[in-house]
Amino acid sequence: MLRIDDVCFFTGLGRSTVYAKVKAGDFPGPVQLHGACVAWRETEVDAWIATRPAAQPGCAARKPVRAAAGARTCM
Repeated sequence: MLRIDDVCFFTGLGRSTVYAKVKAGDFPGPVQLHGACVAWRETEVDAWIATRPAAQPGCAARKPVRAAAGARTCM
C-alpha cells in the first residue's frame, strides 16, 4: 500500500493532480484504511505507470530553445 507522498514520488504527479485524476476516473482510487487514512494499491499504481508513455532521455519532453551562446537548453 502506498500513501499519497509515495504515489506522488513514483508518478511524478502533485498531490492535487492525483486527487483530480482520481475524481476524473483517470487514476486508481485510494482504499480507506481507517478514519481519514487512505492508501493506494501498489499494483494499481504500477499498472497505471506502465500505461503511460515512456519518458525520453535528457530534455526531449520539453521544448528545446536556443540559448544566447547557441547552446540548446530545456525550457
